[in-house]
Amino acid sequence: MFSLIISIIAIALVVALAGASLYYGGASFTESSSKANAAQYMNEASQIAGSISVYKNDEGGVLPSGFALNDLTPSYLVEIPSGEWAVNGSNIVRTGVSGLECFNVNQTATNIEYGSGDTDVTEVDPGKYVPNCDKADLPTEVICCFTP
Repeated sequence: MFSLIISIIAIALVVALAGASLYYGGASFTESSSKANAAQYMNEASQIAGSISVYKNDEGGVLPSGFALNDLTPSYLVEIPSGEWAVNGSNIVRTGVSGLECFNVNQTATNIEYGSGDTDVTEVDPGKYVPNCDKADLPTEVICCFTP
């Protein structure tokens, strides 16, 4: 009987420690997830940028009117990386991502901070702003943008 009580107490302690680590370590998990997403998005954007560069070279140095990312497959990319991507001038940005995830990814990858005084931004959480995809002067460092 004593062994049973000790086993139940040990299991309860392990469950309590696991719960506490998730509760108090949540910020670390969120930050790591944002870093992983930022790295993935930057890698995918660089693949698209490289294939666009080769495509432009083959097309005489300019993108033809009506260019779409699907024009890159299968000659330049086996497939377009998953998710929604857009070409905005010289930027290749990920769209269709939740506002808060987009904010976290941009904060992880860049030092650019947007505020209520900036134009063409959307507040996705109190005090957290993400640039709109149609922003005219979207910096090239921005990985993710918001489609309002």
